[in-house]
Amino acid sequence: MNKQAVVIGASMGGLLAARVLTDYFENVTVIERDSLPSKAEKRKGVPQGQHAHGLLAAGANALKELFSGFLDDLVSSRALPGNPSRVPYF
Repeated sequence: MNKQAVVIGASMGGLLAARVLTDYFENVTVIERDSLPSKAEKRKGVPQGQHAHGLLAAGANALKELFSGFLDDLVSSRALPGNPSRVPYF
């Protein structure tokens, strides 16, 4: 197993990369210029953070495989379950 990996940026892509790297490295460090909030809220460095977001089936399945209980956590945090490719989906 390799010792150390560094990921620049705590975006969705950066955090997913960090998660996958944990299978191959003893330590994974994520470097982010913004302060990360303790709860879900808009971040200055994420201009698309104010947009509506939808999670398609393939993405949901990938996240469910990487993070046990992820989809349940989304729903318990008031995310709306449904199919964003169908409007309206709730």
